[in-house]
Amino acid sequence: MSKRKKIIVVNPWWKGFLTSILGTTISIALTFGTNTWLNASKKKEAQWHTALMALYDIDEIVKQMRADSEKEEACFEVASYLYTHQEEIDSVSVDSLKMAVIYLLEDPSAVPEWADDSKEKSFTNDIDTRQNLKHPQFYDNVQKCYRLRRDLLMLIEKDPLFKRPISAEDYSQFLQQVSDKELEFDGTLNDIALRRMLRQAFQQRSTDLYLRGYFARRSEYAMCAFKLEQLNKENKLIMGVSDEDIAEFVRQKVENSQPATPEMIVGTWETELQGDGKMEFSYQKDHTVVYTREIKAQLDLELIRENIHVPVLVPATFRINGRWKLEGDTLRQNYDNKTLKMLSIDVDFSKIPKAALERGKDSLDVKKQQIKELIIQKIKQSDWNQLRNVSFDMSGKIMIWQKQEKTPWGHTETNTEQLYRKEKE
Repeated sequence: MSKRKKIIVVNPWWKGFLTSILGTTISIALTFGTNTWLNASKKKEAQWHTALMALYDIDEIVKQMRADSEKEEACFEVASYLYTHQEEIDSVSVDSLKMAVIYLLEDPSAVPEWADDSKEKSFTNDIDTRQNLKHPQFYDNVQKCYRLRRDLLMLIEKDPLFKRPISAEDYSQFLQQVSDKELEFDGTLNDIALRRMLRQAFQQRSTDLYLRGYFARRSEYAMCAFKLEQLNKENKLIMGVSDEDIAEFVRQKVENSQPATPEMIVGTWETELQGDGKMEFSYQKDHTVVYTREIKAQLDLELIRENIHVPVLVPATFRINGRWKLEGDTLRQNYDNKTLKMLSIDVDFSKIPKAALERGKDSLDVKKQQIKELIIQKIKQSDWNQLRNVSFDMSGKIMIWQKQEKTPWGHTETNTEQLYRKEKE
């Protein structure tokens, strides 16, 4: 059994890759239902509510379309520059390489945020909606807006102009050729692999055509966003709604939170992490905090004689001590890696072939210990300090963390986490 080991993530490469570059966007979940309003004999208020909901939704679609266009422009600038300056591929940063690959590589799982039609369905399918609106032109305009969105989605799906030059099949074939030296410790492609992928893509005629089609694609996005914006301006005039009315409506819907106080933070809070265990924070009155984290590390063990790689799951739980401080609406947490304590760690060799286990049975305990030490070393090298904007829901049982992060193209996006107060048993 080789001594070479890599920690790799369980999630598919594309999802991790895109998340690391594009971050996470948190949208406001609003619904169109008006039955409660009608049953309360508040038809005028229900009409106002329905109109504001639709106007807000269309404004958000326009905003998201333009944000996507700006992201695409930033990635296009990098990809087109490298295409015409291929001698510089070896010298550009990894972030630039990733932006170029994102621009050229098809991602079948990617769905633009503005494509979410849940509010459209709610607006269209609610039998009370049309009866609740005294302006038929407004209803027709809203339907026209949603139709424009569907038309753009259909164009993106069907028109060859939008077909990215590196297909999912191309990427799958590329992965088959990737060597160990082209992988990061977490299983993602490193800069060597990304540079090789770009060089291969730049030799394809489809890449040249895709880059040349950028302005036509941008025009389609811009035209759709412009038409939606104009129709929604007309909608606002019809209903007598201002942008300030919409802002106030949204504020009332989402301001179901209260400012944090030190007294509210004291206690034990927990949250589950998608596909990666859970974490728990125990805040004390003396401003100490104990952070407990479950992780599911995965090692890639190379069996030379069998000529295979075997994923080995290593579930572990550790605890680390630190201090916390509330500064305005910011929760600052500083942890001391020297206090790290492993509560549990296990190495699952069940997927290793029996012949290999038998061959190495005399050294299994040693290998398990080496793996455990590797995991502990990685944990100790991590920075667990945190700085988050913090607030609470009105019940005080949900702590809301927000963190502002910069995208590669200079925009700021907000990541949100929710932690739940752990009741005393």
